Amino acid sequence: FLYVPQFCVAEVLNTYARLFFRENKITGALYTQWRNEFTKAIRRRRTIYCYDLHRYHNMNADRIYKKEHVVPYTRNENALSTFDILVIAMGMELKKIHSPNNVSVLTRDGRLRRISNMSKNFAPAIWFE
Repeated sequence: FLYVPQFCVAEVLNTYARLFFRENKITGALYTQWRNEFTKAIRRRRTIYCYDLHRYHNMNADRIYKKEHVVPYTRNENALSTFDILVIAMGMELKKIHSPNNVSVLTRDGRLRRISNMSKNFAPAIWFE
């Protein structure tokens, strides 16, 4: 089961659009298929659940800012965006809600993974291909 932050839904749909309209890397049929399958999965809420941002996430983010701005970047890392920080904060809240069950943040961002794995209060992040 995947909780997907609501703002990431727009990011996924925008990525599909970029691949089709700007970069011409996928066909119109594939663009329509991917878009329809993704939005259908969101509507059904069986495997993907849209997770809304709320005040607890903003309060949790306060625990992440220091790590982001104190921990040096490695050679291939960029600063976390505000959305990246909110993803870690949402993972923290889901970890509290679902304890003792495991909650993990799936990412392909090395810095997000590294920062998320620096505190036992954060949900651990794992690399996702």
